[in-house]
Amino acid sequence: MLKWIASMLMIFSMIHASSALAIDGADKVGLAAGENESRIAILDKILAQADASALPFLQLMLDDAIKIEGKNVYVVSDEATTDALTGKIVALSDTAEDVVNNNQMRTELEAAISALNLLSDDEILRKTSAESLVGTAPSAGRLALIQKVELTEKNKAIKELLVVVRASMQIASIDKPTRLAAIQTL
Repeated sequence: MLKWIASMLMIFSMIHASSALAIDGADKVGLAAGENESRIAILDKILAQADASALPFLQLMLDDAIKIEGKNVYVVSDEATTDALTGKIVALSDTAEDVVNNNQMRTELEAAISALNLLSDDEILRKTSAESLVGTAPSAGRLALIQKVELTEKNKAIKELLVVVRASMQIASIDKPTRLAAIQTL
């Protein structure tokens, strides 16, 4: 329990510290409410920025720790409710609603988290993340991030995995030369 509390406190502080980075207030609201297509478009934008500071908020979304009321986004735990836009502890309104993450949205959040974990200094985490991305649905943001990481990855096994992930996404491209190159790679 203490480990969980410490993790949550770290996540809250990371959210507060990173509020001006990868996920601005409008993106947090957009991720928490709306149709899947618009939420996924915001995820793609975040991934294209290649900023790992988005990880804590995305993980909280996946963990069902986010509630929304209008343009207010809250991080809710047993200990406190925090305004996700300001980082301040607030009282949770009775009208705040759970964020609904259906299977498609959960899959997209998991893939986004795995993609952002490719930016980690931890080789084991990068390798595990690359493995989890094999066979995922194509995404412009994930593809942009994977291509960026592929250029700088020093671990040969991870780099080879990234090549496969990239090619498996590019095989669905509407651009024929891109599809043919992906087929050759695979």
